[in-house]
Amino acid sequence: MEKLYRWLRRDTWGDLVFDYKPYAVYRVVTGKRIEISLYDHEDMTGQVCYSGTFTALFTCYDPFGRMNQTSYADTCDPRTLARTGILPAALMPPTPTVNSRSFLLLYNPGTEAAHTVIRLAGDVGDGLLIRNLTTGQRCRVVNLESGSLLEGAYLDSEKGQTRIVLGENVEMAFAFHDEGYITLAPCTPFVRSFPITYTAGSNIVTSLDTFQSSMIGQFIYLDGWKRIRQINDTHTAIISEPMSESGTAEAPVVTMNEIEISGENIDLTSFEIIYTPRVR
Repeated sequence: MEKLYRWLRRDTWGDLVFDYKPYAVYRVVTGKRIEISLYDHEDMTGQVCYSGTFTALFTCYDPFGRMNQTSYADTCDPRTLARTGILPAALMPPTPTVNSRSFLLLYNPGTEAAHTVIRLAGDVGDGLLIRNLTTGQRCRVVNLESGSLLEGAYLDSEKGQTRIVLGENVEMAFAFHDEGYITLAPCTPFVRSFPITYTAGSNIVTSLDTFQSSMIGQFIYLDGWKRIRQINDTHTAIISEPMSESGTAEAPVVTMNEIEISGENIDLTSFEIIYTPRVR
């Protein structure tokens, strides 16, 4: 009993995972002191034994769960496949590098917008502008120079903070932050398997299923991610580039985040965008 009281004391927080939703982790705190009801009885030897029940109340201040994976390698739980936009790791866009610039794709398999932590180091020159063309958001970094002892600047959209790290010390550094933060749009509307027929040398694709108007601007995986630029009719669409071969596919159709990075005299030594997908 004492272990239970200590485990669920009033200042306790932890991760809660539901059996029916194994892909999501909710951060919760105890909302009320537990009340234990005890029942005594005698076993066959006359020894008095106790059993009981208790109710624990948890409070989740963030209504969305954090996905515990962004992609899968070989197999995936059917419930995860049914309720998220998670994709095989082989289909995920390549991670950004220090030389990444225009139209870098980032994929958020969650059903909700995902916060980001943008970490960069090096020289941002006259100012580095990061734009999410999907959401219309802008983030501008200034005054970060090469040759300093800093391990980099961290721009955290969830906390609205810009931080620097020097060894084990973390400090606020809003002087490097000139404008905005970036979040990632969810993958929805999402179609996991859409039948497609394509022809070599043509950017016109056809489907036995019906193209939806919401698919305009989304991306379909046909030997790489290609944008659906136009829907001609219910069964015909135009993609962003011609296919190199003819064939058929069962392809996912998803919303991607298009990231554009621009600026003069940029010389980065480190650049990454860290995010955790969220689900309702």
